[in-house]
Amino acid sequence: MRNPAEDAVRRKLKLPQRRQHKLSLSILCGVLLAGGGLRAAAAADQPAASGEELPARLLVAPRRNPLPNPGFEQWSKDQPRGWLSDDVRPAQENRPASEGAFSGLLRVPANESMASLYTAAVVPVENGGGYRLSVWARGRGALRLGYSSLYRLPGEERRFERVMQPDAVTLSDDWQEAVFLFVPTHPVKIWLQVEGADAEAYMDDVQLVQVHEPKTRLEITPAHPMVAAGEDAVPDIRLLAGARELTAGTLALALEDPEGNGTRFELPLEAEPGVGHRLPGRLIPRPGLYRARAVHAETDTSQGFTIDVMEREAYAAFEAKGRAAGLAPLPAHILILGDSLTDFDRGQNWVDKAAGWLRVKYGSQVSVKNGAVGGDFISRIWQRLHTPSGGFKAERYDGLLDILPTHIFIFVGHNDSKVTSDSGYTEPVVSLADFEQDYRNVIAYLRQATGARIIIMSSVSCDYAVTKASADRARAADRSHNLFGVPEVLEQFNAVARKVAADTGCAFLDVYTPTREHPDKATLFDQSGVHLANEGHRVLAREVLLFLAAADGDMSHQAEAEQQGSCKTSRGMGILPM
Repeated sequence: MRNPAEDAVRRKLKLPQRRQHKLSLSILCGVLLAGGGLRAAAAADQPAASGEELPARLLVAPRRNPLPNPGFEQWSKDQPRGWLSDDVRPAQENRPASEGAFSGLLRVPANESMASLYTAAVVPVENGGGYRLSVWARGRGALRLGYSSLYRLPGEERRFERVMQPDAVTLSDDWQEAVFLFVPTHPVKIWLQVEGADAEAYMDDVQLVQVHEPKTRLEITPAHPMVAAGEDAVPDIRLLAGARELTAGTLALALEDPEGNGTRFELPLEAEPGVGHRLPGRLIPRPGLYRARAVHAETDTSQGFTIDVMEREAYAAFEAKGRAAGLAPLPAHILILGDSLTDFDRGQNWVDKAAGWLRVKYGSQVSVKNGAVGGDFISRIWQRLHTPSGGFKAERYDGLLDILPTHIFIFVGHNDSKVTSDSGYTEPVVSLADFEQDYRNVIAYLRQATGARIIIMSSVSCDYAVTKASADRARAADRSHNLFGVPEVLEQFNAVARKVAADTGCAFLDVYTPTREHPDKATLFDQSGVHLANEGHRVLAREVLLFLAAADGDMSHQAEAEQQGSCKTSRGMGILPM
């Protein structure tokens, strides 16, 4: 039977399910395959003229277009959101078959020979997968499509490469589709380039779709291993061809320690039965974050990951919390909504740490999706959920609820509570009344759409000495600015969040108290005093695992709390079952 709430969500979010791809770097261990063999294969499939059909063997079910603002309908100060250029402006014209009202008009400046438009952020692509980049355009001059990559291999300097299609498309007064096929081996930014003196192009409906999957991929479990210093790490690294596991050959592993020193060695591809691959403890002797990349050279397959090496006592405590964490019922699908404290440091942040322990305990019975957006207020979450265009970074919620979550954590308040210099530091950017109402709206929407159990997290206690010093410098320079983390203001917002949780039957997880009372608080944050350092991510992951341990097993209490519209807390942590 179809779920009307799910159907409503799908209509709101418009697009089909998107798979989250891990960002990949190039092959290492002394040989940099800068896409040569792979790009040669892509070039052989390159259409001779724009609009030519792709070879049938490449045509598979396409996934969601990951490009931001692909129709150029959203603009801010004459810049299309998600794109960068000095030479583009909105044009109230688009191709007849397209929805919307705008296209992007990219013009070559006087005395120049080209102009470029490119994505502001890297685009998630799958290492070794084939992609079709296309754009509809008309105008004069020529249009060329391409991509760029900026990457760094462990122990090496950063590298930059830019690849443009060999043959530009000649523009005319008629709309035509320009197409470029390529096989990336690194994270990419997409480039649209207009060439020729006095050239200009009206561009619309940019599409990037994966048209064939990589033949092989490396799967690393847990994706962010945590280990005691000097002890062997045993991540499970599998080489998969579709659903089939390949076990012949060796893996090259490059490891970079926290000081940037690189080590390279080999591992057998076939792991110890029931154990995994042993990364010798002598290579990870000191606490800190180690960057690693596993490579199977025979298939041009690689995958990067980060290892969190801890003091042995701290690791033992973390391990105990991981074993105690509970989830019920299973399978469980966890969605995290938040701001930059959750969006930043992906691959090694608090979400990845907690998810790693849950995967160790529950395996494929649990999935975790990080839906955080840097810069978010609760109002932006609400707008993105319930309006067609979604406002700020609307594309980040494409397919958000395609896999309906069973549990949703909401972790905001840091941006909402910042106070403005223009008000003499008396007014937050979001009023307490608006914060409360938008929180209630978000909870009502998500509960109706998903039926998930919702956990409201407090904001953390920021390093106010750092944030105030930053504001003092801005004030001395007579710059308008915001001040983050004023303790009494944060506490007011957290009190509202706790009240909303109690009124709506949500659990409440207090992470303000453990961060405020931490004995070495400065180690929790980076130089901003707001964003989390690795130790801060550890603290939040531990609090989440503690919460899950306290919440496990009392399903009747959860049902009663939801019916009564209230929730109990212990040390600010919800004791409701998951």
